[in-house]
Amino acid sequence: MKLRIWSKTLLNVYGCLFRLTKEIDKIVLGFGLNSAFYNGVSKTYRDINKIIELTDRKVTLINIKVLIERCLSSLDDVSCKILTLKFVDKVSSETIISTLNIKRRTFFRKYVQAINKFANQLLVNGYDSDAMFKLIKGETWIEEVYRTYFEKEISKKVEPEISKYSIYSLAINNLKKEKYISIC
Repeated sequence: MKLRIWSKTLLNVYGCLFRLTKEIDKIVLGFGLNSAFYNGVSKTYRDINKIIELTDRKVTLINIKVLIERCLSSLDDVSCKILTLKFVDKVSSETIISTLNIKRRTFFRKYVQAINKFANQLLVNGYDSDAMFKLIKGETWIEEVYRTYFEKEISKKVEPEISKYSIYSLAINNLKKEKYISIC
């Protein structure tokens, strides 16, 4: 069950990873340019540590993106298309059903199979639930998306619809809390 939740979480955050890494690049550039104007050694040292921390964070996000792409590319075409449309492109189930020209029941059966296949690919790539928590190491915005799915799964409520903008907002707010962004 936890790997299925991780599958939904990863597929949901996938669309934000590229934009977020670009934001990190801008922040790093800002630290680099601004530290040139300050002569204090302690300020430069602090900026260097922030740059290193942000670069490590970017590497983590890129590794997550690569893992998602590896898992998706190993799925059959229909499963990959369903998951991509549903989670990455945020297309409604009804639209996917009409796009793929399949029956409603067939869609939901294939949807569940696709999630299970993705979860199996996480395992094949060496990521169980514990390894996933280690991989995201402190990306609280991803943990929050995971918790949203976990709570819905436990309560057996309808699967949450999470917009890509709300996920991106979580990620940016996470950077703001850590005082990397002061202008967003």
